[in-house]
Amino acid sequence: MKQYLERVVSELPQFLSTFVHCLSQPRRFLADRLESLAAGKTSSESLTEKGVAFLVTAFLMAFLLSLALPEVTDPLSLPSDDAAVIRLGSEALRALFLFMAGFAIAHGVLRRFGAQTTFSAAFGLACYFCGVTLVLEVAASATSNIAMADPFTARAWITLEESRETLTPELLQLMTLLDPQTGQLPAGVALPAGTGPEAVAKLLELQGLLAESAARPLSLVAAGIQVAMSAAIFLWLLVAWFAFGGLQGISRWRVAAASLLAGLGLGTGLLLYVLMTAGATVMNLYRSGSLG
Repeated sequence: MKQYLERVVSELPQFLSTFVHCLSQPRRFLADRLESLAAGKTSSESLTEKGVAFLVTAFLMAFLLSLALPEVTDPLSLPSDDAAVIRLGSEALRALFLFMAGFAIAHGVLRRFGAQTTFSAAFGLACYFCGVTLVLEVAASATSNIAMADPFTARAWITLEESRETLTPELLQLMTLLDPQTGQLPAGVALPAGTGPEAVAKLLELQGLLAESAARPLSLVAAGIQVAMSAAIFLWLLVAWFAFGGLQGISRWRVAAASLLAGLGLGTGLLLYVLMTAGATVMNLYRSGSLG
């Protein structure tokens, strides 16, 4: 972990300069790099390398920031051993390849509408925006902590976490016993301990507690801020997307049409990915009675 911190500190000045430029002037940021590419001052390979390097640094920044400002629903911790570091690295690589696949779909559609920039150069540009988005999303997710300033919500959340730890194993065991075709418990099979009527009553109680805590004023404020920040990030990305198309000489309505087609392609790809991961989850469930 020390080497990660040293890398972040050494690259922080250049990273912040690029971050602010990309965030505050997305069109100018794109224009500068496309002009440099057209003039031969920068090659596509160089642009890709710099973009990926920025994305890697942004990932480290987002990871460290998530430790200082953890999301309530998904707290992170430092890897405790080599196996944890390997898992973190494999998840990061998987996310990078998913991002590359998604961008390939979007860029392929835009090329059909007249974009001239090569995939490698465009991917390098996209890495900058993905890196900025990573950091901003961590900040947006951290606003969930505002709700925890309410003692009732904080205490309710602790109760929900503790109940999940006790109820989840029994419920997973019950799921493995259910008939996969009818969804009913086969005749002669006894209910696992802790999954009887008392468990149902406990689940209903927890649902009521969750709904009540979500309706508290600070919870509503936190949710509103998070939605507003996520919407602002999406609009910023939309501005960058249309600016990239405009710099390629593509009219706005054609960029809009490309966006719809790209959205359809990304949605289809995401559905396939969800089905693949769901299949692995179901297999793990029936093999070991767990979702891990």
